[in-house]
Amino acid sequence: MSSRLGSYTLEPALAAAAEALFRSGSPPRAVLRRARALHALLVVSSLPSAPRPATFHANQLLALYCRHSAVPDALALLRSTPCPTVVSYNTVLSALSRTPRHAPNAFGLFRGLYASGLRPTAPSFCAVLRAAGALRDGRAGAAAHAQAAALGFLASDIVPTALLQIEHAFFGAEWVRALWGLTPWACTPWMGGEIRGA
Repeated sequence: MSSRLGSYTLEPALAAAAEALFRSGSPPRAVLRRARALHALLVVSSLPSAPRPATFHANQLLALYCRHSAVPDALALLRSTPCPTVVSYNTVLSALSRTPRHAPNAFGLFRGLYASGLRPTAPSFCAVLRAAGALRDGRAGAAAHAQAAALGFLASDIVPTALLQIEHAFFGAEWVRALWGLTPWACTPWMGGEIRGA
């Protein structure tokens, strides 16, 4: 694919290439090689036909990088995306929170999400809570819990589940059952099942 294509043909070409990578049955190494070529094309090409032309394609590549655990590539792409969205940040936050090796970067990226002027969502807080659990960092977990409560995210299903997981990692199943038995979330059949399974 040539970067000399006109803007009207380049956008559909980028979309088709990204879609093909998602459906590809190729080995991860081959998929990542093609994704990096597409990433380079996004960086060097200008697509003037839309106010945020690269963001949709960048989000597709971010998801692809994260699916294949290419976290450094995902971070580089996020930093080079002119107008990242909360979806962009959440995709990378989720990947960072999965392993203790990358989890410390989740806190900085979460601060970057705030600094960008975007509002964190429930998945943003879940990722930070998972990162705190992976690192066994109670202070970071408590700070994320307090922010989630202040912004009203404890009413969602996924944030209390992330809290349940971090508390289970720190304190064990008996403590979690005792504490969560006193909370309103335990009144829902779904959350009660989560607690009994802890």
